[in-house]
Amino acid sequence: MIHHIEAGQKVDISAQAAWKAIDQLTAIDIWYPNLATKDEKLEASPSGFRRRYLLENGSAFVERILLRDVPTRIFIYSVETVPMPAKNIVGMMRVDEISEHECNVISAVDMLLDPIHAEGVSEVVQAIFDESLAALTVSLTS
Repeated sequence: MIHHIEAGQKVDISAQAAWKAIDQLTAIDIWYPNLATKDEKLEASPSGFRRRYLLENGSAFVERILLRDVPTRIFIYSVETVPMPAKNIVGMMRVDEISEHECNVISAVDMLLDPIHAEGVSEVVQAIFDESLAALTVSLTS
């Protein structure tokens, strides 16, 4: 069954400044401080960019970047390797302008989860999104 998980955070900076940080495609250890390490690699391949990094528990996490659209400030990725019982993972980050000095940063993901693990995995991913947006907000406004 496909599950949709989403979180958003209002940030007191311009949408352009928030997008600039997200569009760099690095610093996962800042966005996910209790999850990812600084051992991060951005690799180009014939099918696009891949972002690889290690999680704190030593597991690998590999994303393929599907879209980076500057005019709409949307970043879409698929997850190729993840240490959880999930498949067909497609996520996005989006920055929506509220005013000249405010924006919303939204993270969302759709993933195929089996019924046995669905509730637990959904709760973990929701907590990761909430924590990462809070950490990203701190890094953007400090």
